[in-house]
Amino acid sequence: MFTRVRRQFRRFFRQARTVNNEPVNRASLAVIILIDLFVLFNVFSGLNDIGRWPLAPYQAYPCHSPWAGYRAQTQGDRNYDILRNTLRIHEAPDSSWAADYRRNAAGHLGEVSPICLDYAATADGLNTSENRDILNRLDQNQLTIATLEQENQTIRSQYDSTLLEQIAGQPQDQSINQVEASQARATLERNNASLEELRSQQSDLQTQLAQTPASQPLIALLNNDSQFQQLDRQFQRSSFWHPTVQMLFQSLFLLPLIGLAWAVHRTAERRGYGLVALQSWHLLVIFCIPLVIKVFELLQFGAIA
Repeated sequence: MFTRVRRQFRRFFRQARTVNNEPVNRASLAVIILIDLFVLFNVFSGLNDIGRWPLAPYQAYPCHSPWAGYRAQTQGDRNYDILRNTLRIHEAPDSSWAADYRRNAAGHLGEVSPICLDYAATADGLNTSENRDILNRLDQNQLTIATLEQENQTIRSQYDSTLLEQIAGQPQDQSINQVEASQARATLERNNASLEELRSQQSDLQTQLAQTPASQPLIALLNNDSQFQQLDRQFQRSSFWHPTVQMLFQSLFLLPLIGLAWAVHRTAERRGYGLVALQSWHLLVIFCIPLVIKVFELLQFGAIA
């Protein structure tokens, strides 16, 4: 068995570097190898392009990721988070999720899931004046909260030294700090009261956003178990079969090239065309390399793994 394999390897290398059973000089062989590498690079490039022809699962089911993330979220306000991420208030007025889904699928084989198109249409309905107004108020409140928190942090960082200056009786005009200790305490108390009120307003506004007539349809769709389960099954099936579909298209590209190179090589050998036989043998090997790699990828990740 080992002897047979070794014999096949010897035959393989002999055919790759001889013309009419005469060895090719090193300079010519180096040129041939450079050409081989160039062809191999272009073959892999073509295979990558062909592999992108069929819609990838994330392109055919673009709503699966945010939907699954919503259902898996256990911390924070998931209704507010999904509405915030879905509502487009800073983009062009004519932008829409449905158009984006179709645009990402353009030029590929396959169609976007009808469930995701329904999801996109529902998400586009969020862009109402009421929802935009609520988000703007949330943004303004958040900016005020950040300002007050930064002010509190600055005051706390100076409070200890201010208190020591006051105990030591140092005049205020000689202090290195912006406020004296009593004023710092009063400012902190005032800021904390404002922060508590603002955070309460934030919570109320987030609840209000989820309860608007435009938001309710999306929340209801996100909590529709049967719709999500159907979408998830389709997504998992697509993810399972996608490598196999890619391999099928790539094989349709490679197999004719392999067959042609093999036919030319056999014909050249029979008729004694040594140089043609050498070149066709190199092409045959080059076309087989990516096919073997793709087969191993399919065995590892595809439907027959």
